[in-house]
Amino acid sequence: METSLRIQETMRLPLPLQEQFSVDEEFFAMPADSPLFPDPIEAARKLQAKIWDTFRIRCCIGLGPNKWVAKMTNAKAKKTPGGIVWWTEEDIPTQLHPLSVEEMF
Repeated sequence: METSLRIQETMRLPLPLQEQFSVDEEFFAMPADSPLFPDPIEAARKLQAKIWDTFRIRCCIGLGPNKWVAKMTNAKAKKTPGGIVWWTEEDIPTQLHPLSVEEMF
């Protein structure tokens, strides 16, 4: 629990809009096309590196236009080399729609 709280605090510094989902999951706002996050994938890589360097814990990051899509992309990120998956609004018909109901969060 202590490590979870420390990781949350580490994420809170660059990502002030966040919501804890469980002991090991967070949702955070990282608006695409924002001056703070011009490249969401690079921002996710930096966050992964920071968590690894500080805690020696690997993490997967799912990015999407809303929490539900982010949760779905996180499930895919767990099976993806590099551990990062990003679906934009345009990706939803090709990435989400073919999934079975059993794969839905």
